[in-house]
Amino acid sequence: MTVMEAQACLPELVGRVQAGEVVTLTQDGKPVAELIRPDKLKLRHQLIREKQSADDMRSQVLGQTDLPAERAEELGRALRADVGER
Repeated sequence: MTVMEAQACLPELVGRVQAGEVVTLTQDGKPVAELIRPDKLKLRHQLIREKQSADDMRSQVLGQTDLPAERAEELGRALRADVGER
């Protein structure tokens, strides 16, 4: 949806966002903004932080061991699967 279209129907967009939809606004065919509920935005930021933390830990482990990267990846998948089952 273009920015101009959004200006014309802001109350409708707010309703859609309240219902859980993420609305992307475009200008000249390029995304320039997203309308998103605050709770969804908070969750998105939390997931990004957790992924970065996991990536940092992975880098530290791989940098401090002779464990082949392939085996480290395998162990990481097994750990994530184990955590997901709990």
